Amino acid sequence: MFCEKCGQQIREGQKFCPKCGAPVRDEVNGSDQRYEQNSYMNYHEHNQRQYRNQSYGTTGTYNGQVSFMQAVVLFFKNYTNFAGRSTRSEYWWVILFQILVYVVWGILTAIFTSIVGVIDYTGSLATGLTFIFSIIQGLFSLAIIVPGVALNVRRLHDTGKPWYWLLCGLIPVVGTIVLIVFNCQPSVGDNQWGRGPESGTGNYRY
Repeated sequence: MFCEKCGQQIREGQKFCPKCGAPVRDEVNGSDQRYEQNSYMNYHEHNQRQYRNQSYGTTGTYNGQVSFMQAVVLFFKNYTNFAGRSTRSEYWWVILFQILVYVVWGILTAIFTSIVGVIDYTGSLATGLTFIFSIIQGLFSLAIIVPGVALNVRRLHDTGKPWYWLLCGLIPVVGTIVLIVFNCQPSVGDNQWGRGPESGTGNYRY
């Protein structure tokens, strides 16, 4: 072993150079220190990888996966949010939610009007009840227009497309098919609307 400062040969066990007095670096301890440092870096990288593989709330996720309830909550929570991104899972869970609402509401309307129709022979009460149910359904349809457009815009952002591609929906049949294809596409990497789902952070909306 030689002194790193002056080159003087140093015997094993000496803590200081006998010529210049410089402290002697302990190669064994230095190796241990480097090992501990590498272990910490590997542990930190592992934690970051686990974090990226988790789903999270309004500010970003993730692997891009959300549950049905998370998607519904985010749909209304981001009512007028036309920025950021939304993944496929959020989009299609919301579509399923809307379909279920209309189906269940239609079944309930039919059941209640049938029951009332048996009791009320004139049919006026059943007609009035059907009208009330229709009004409530219409209000729900109006209430989801704005968040629906916002969700579509964020979904386009997630595929790397600007908002004006949504205008394809104005084209009968063909435009609807084009938008369905776009909404089935996977998320792209980082872009001007936020980080990709692999990054684990970003302006995401699941």
